Amino acid sequence: MKRRFLLFLVAALALAGCKGDEQLDKYMDAASKGRLAQIPAADLVFVSLKCATPPGNLPPLDGGQVFGRSGTTVLLTIPKRSLPKLRDVTQVQSAVVWGGSEEGKRLDPGLRAQLLGALDENPKQTSSVPMIATFRSERSDLEAQLQAMGAETRTVAGRVVTLDATPEVVFSMIAMDDLVNLTRPRKLNPLFKK
Repeated sequence: MKRRFLLFLVAALALAGCKGDEQLDKYMDAASKGRLAQIPAADLVFVSLKCATPPGNLPPLDGGQVFGRSGTTVLLTIPKRSLPKLRDVTQVQSAVVWGGSEEGKRLDPGLRAQLLGALDENPKQTSSVPMIATFRSERSDLEAQLQAMGAETRTVAGRVVTLDATPEVVFSMIAMDDLVNLTRPRKLNPLFKK
């Protein structure tokens, strides 16, 4: 009798967990679902949630953290196994998976904030953002590979590329194994004034 009850309890909990994933899945586009499937079960997930109103208290993130807020959008990391907890965030309109913890580290905080702001304005963001990509080594096919992903390259100087890319292209780029980082261009002031 106890054994049947325990089996029933385990099955009920498993179904409840699946329901939670499905509830969060309905806010994700196909690209986010694809990125989520590539993230190992024990890894942290970078995810942004766009809500109807600014999200207040978030559920416990189980070792994750909030990386930024912009308007009604919040960017956070959370263990993949804890994603069902995000279903408790009220008035979610969309969820965008940026990648795993390693991919998230490749984004400069300034660029991360700029992308978050762009996604807050329009979750289906299609306008490009300027950036600088640094790779581990120089490759002859780098420009062609970036253009095939949808990036508009400006200059290629060895292992450094200046380019424009939509947030969706950025999420594909940060998954590249040889990418060191993506940064926002900084304005340089002249050394001498005339």
